[in-house]
Amino acid sequence: ASAATAVIYGLNGGVVIDTSLGYILAMSYCSVPWLAYFAFQIGRRFSDGLWLGFWMAFVVLNGIQYMSLYAAPLTAAIWVRAFRVQPPGQRAALMLHTLAAGGVFLLLCGWRLCTVLWLLLEDQRERVTSWNETPFTLFHYLTHRPSPNWTGIYQGALGTVFGELTCYVGPIVLA
Repeated sequence: ASAATAVIYGLNGGVVIDTSLGYILAMSYCSVPWLAYFAFQIGRRFSDGLWLGFWMAFVVLNGIQYMSLYAAPLTAAIWVRAFRVQPPGQRAALMLHTLAAGGVFLLLCGWRLCTVLWLLLEDQRERVTSWNETPFTLFHYLTHRPSPNWTGIYQGALGTVFGELTCYVGPIVLA
């Protein structure tokens, strides 16, 4: 199964995409199970709250990717479930561990959040979104593998959309 996955990934051009985007894609996947695990365990041990804060900071400091964004509501839903199943007498421990997670998170990456927020508030550039693409162009992105110089061909938001859609692995691309 691993070999088949590697072949399909290579045929689809994923190696070219990952080479140009760096390690952010791979590192965004490793944090999701840890976030879910420590959100599920929170309230049992104080160290689980500390580890949850560490993994939240890890996500922010490594670069935000779609899997990282999906991890936020998943982790929140697991935390809400953990809160609901705790007996009322043990909810204080869960809240203390959650406060510890928030403290570790801010301690490790608070500086990054402040600087990014400041830059975003100062940024006056016009945003171009994928909503400007035609359905035919999006279909073209899904059915064509990237060439080694795709970053020179597709600039700006257009390159981002192309990079995201060529990670699709399906029967259309393999045909």
